[in-house]
Amino acid sequence: MSKKYLVLYLLVWSALLLVTCDKSTGPGNETNPIELIVPRGGECYQTGQIVKITWKINDPTYISSVGIKLSLDNGRNFFNILESSSIFPPDTSFSWVITDEQLSSQCIIKVYDYMSNYISDKSGVFTISNQ
Repeated sequence: MSKKYLVLYLLVWSALLLVTCDKSTGPGNETNPIELIVPRGGECYQTGQIVKITWKINDPTYISSVGIKLSLDNGRNFFNILESSSIFPPDTSFSWVITDEQLSSQCIIKVYDYMSNYISDKSGVFTISNQ
């Protein structure tokens, strides 16, 4: 490969990196308006256990109320786990009682702005097993 093509290749590759990198969470950049604290991923919970799902609201101008969803299939499908439709700030936690129907090794929790449904944060994968 000639130097000319190598330089062109490096320039194109560098430009693609700049376009595809997520700059929303680095030093000096805005943080997500809502941040899930617990669970974060890697946890092992059991049915019947009470888990205190906790989040932080970094920018209340974007968050009117908070919804919580659970995925049992690594984020492909989510369903609501709240008894009511949403939780209003300043509340930043929800005590979730894990049921027998929620057994999975591919669980993910998502907290999101209930009104817009597009501002959210998710946990990593965690496990729910029988007692």
